[in-house]
Amino acid sequence: MKKILLVVLLTIAGTIAEAQKMYVWCPNEQTIVSKPGAFSGVKINLVITDKREFGSKTRDKCSTEELVENLASVIRRTYPSIKFTLSKEKTAEKGTVSIQIDILAYAATFSTVMWNASAEYAVTINDYRKEKSAEQTLDIAKDRKFYNAIGFTTAKSNLNKTYAMANTELVEFIYKALNSN
Repeated sequence: MKKILLVVLLTIAGTIAEAQKMYVWCPNEQTIVSKPGAFSGVKINLVITDKREFGSKTRDKCSTEELVENLASVIRRTYPSIKFTLSKEKTAEKGTVSIQIDILAYAATFSTVMWNASAEYAVTINDYRKEKSAEQTLDIAKDRKFYNAIGFTTAKSNLNKTYAMANTELVEFIYKALNSN
């Protein structure tokens, strides 16, 4: 009886110790709705910064560079007529637009029997096309919680869904911001 109790306690302790592992996979190619001709010739300085913080239990299968390039690709493919420059720092040039996207979260976290997938951005758009510049900001946070139905496949699928939802809100915000000034 003591052996059975010890095995049960060790199993529970192992489960708790494994809780809150974070997994990051590169997103799948996202299907986008392209807006050809929208904002033709507009020059945009695009700055995407990865501000995620990882702990020792993070299993990262996607580099910062891959995630940044994937997000930039989504934006470029949505607005193919815009002249994008992907840069490391924000600039304020007359006649241009600056879009700063801070990636705050992109991961699937496992805790006990539940997965939680999240994608979060802090977005700032500075429009310098007119005499008076305009700034607009938006925080985007998409989360999904679900039971561990089929393990990593479930986690990857739902992480991709949260990423797609966050990106949909992002490209809509860009559209509205560029139309408002």
